[in-house]
Amino acid sequence: MTDRPIHAQSAEDVLRIAGDNPWRKYPAPQSQGDRLYPIARPRPRPSFAIAPGDSIYAMGSCFARNLEGALDQLGLEVLSRRLNYADMVPEDRLAANFLNKYSIHSMLNDLEWALDPSSYPGETAVFHLPRGANMIFDPQLGIPKLPGPVADVLAFKERYFASVGQIFQADVIILTLGYVETWFDIGLGRYLNLAPPRQVVEAHPGRFEFRVLSYEDVLAGLRRFHALLVAHRDRPLRLLATVSPVPMAATFRDCDVLTANAYSKAVQRAALEQFAAETEGVDYFPSYESVALSDPAVAWRADDYRHVSGDMVMQIMDSVLRAYMGEEVAAQTREDTHPDATILAEARLLSRAENWTELAALLDADPAVMDRHPNLIGMRATACKALGDLDGCYAILHRGHSIAPEQPGFVERMVWVSVHAGETLRAQQWFRYHRDNFPDRHADFRAQIGASLDVA
Repeated sequence: MTDRPIHAQSAEDVLRIAGDNPWRKYPAPQSQGDRLYPIARPRPRPSFAIAPGDSIYAMGSCFARNLEGALDQLGLEVLSRRLNYADMVPEDRLAANFLNKYSIHSMLNDLEWALDPSSYPGETAVFHLPRGANMIFDPQLGIPKLPGPVADVLAFKERYFASVGQIFQADVIILTLGYVETWFDIGLGRYLNLAPPRQVVEAHPGRFEFRVLSYEDVLAGLRRFHALLVAHRDRPLRLLATVSPVPMAATFRDCDVLTANAYSKAVQRAALEQFAAETEGVDYFPSYESVALSDPAVAWRADDYRHVSGDMVMQIMDSVLRAYMGEEVAAQTREDTHPDATILAEARLLSRAENWTELAALLDADPAVMDRHPNLIGMRATACKALGDLDGCYAILHRGHSIAPEQPGFVERMVWVSVHAGETLRAQQWFRYHRDNFPDRHADFRAQIGASLDVA
């Protein structure tokens, strides 16, 4: 038995600290429940600050691409978005995955090759796809097929390594760990980023091995990653690390993907806790917890259970910037670029969660934002109706019509609300307005409600 805790402190100090910690107790419906549902809001613990002019480099799984997009929208300089790789992506739908790095070991490969491109194995590190029309498999990138010839792929890799090299000049680095199910190229002694296709495995028998990383593997990789960074930088390291909340699509192990994914996230989360505790300039930020603990209807895209909704990503990065920049600086950064991005994201999240009370409070705190975005007026009207305030619902819809008279939806909803409120004359007035001003819109709507209102 070893005695190596990641944190040790006197009982007296711990009791004092616990007494001063407002986030110590797990939320309950009666106490801080809104910190958990519908949107989990765990508090980051910054050990350094981010300035508006700082440059950012993000490396990791697809969640890193999500974070890049949110940071770019919030006005920060994101170096890792500068590489132009359109000529290497055979299908538009694959572009988002191109730069994904799924394990700490595949990220280490990129750092080492960026520092010394001559050490890259070249043609022996890529594979012709036997049944592909001049298609190449590069197991170190994020998509399985690249257009040949090999010379073009290798020329691109030179550009790619130069782009990765910007990580050594970035002011702040964001690292997102993806999976611990990895593949190893025995011939080159290197971990792969992608699983080799069956046709490549069959063409190179005995060359590849499947490996599931341990806690020790991940932690050793993180330490090596850090050592390379600090040895080749001319400025102090500020690194934000997290575990991607995106689950694995499938497992190669003989077990349920649900348990395989739970292990993958748990072991990387544990390794990051140790890594951040022992390493100056490294913070863990809880994006994994934000997504995993939130209402699934809010956290995930509507079409699957794997990809985080864009609005959830925006909320996470806004909370990070507020923690690391301070409320005033973060607010000014948003104001200078996309002033309404975070409130739009928050409103959509609350609407998806049908949390009408919080949605109403959010929009009422800044009524002008609804004037700039009429779709928010529709959300506010829905909140009024759900909360039983038909008069308020009608008033907000009327406001929407005044701002955007060309949108028939406000008129149609005013007709319906007036009918439900027993305001027949008012409903008839707006019905005639709809008929006269939007003659090609929803004939079935007018036929249905016109009969009930006795309006021809």
